[in-house]
Amino acid sequence: MLYTANSNVKASITKRIDAQTVKFKDYRPNEYALLKKHVLKVQVPYILFTVEGVIIEFKQETG
Repeated sequence: MLYTANSNVKASITKRIDAQTVKFKDYRPNEYALLKKHVLKVQVPYILFTVEGVIIEFKQETG
């Protein structure tokens, strides 16, 4: 596998999501639900990471 800046960033974000998911599961169930519905997309040179509440706002603003 060729490692690029995008794949390294995506891996770091995924690692952070996993860590936060463990923390939020019992402590912050609402945020846990949002994390489970996250969007993480890579389209070189961009990376999009967002959670459901932000996705709804973004879709409304961009049509």
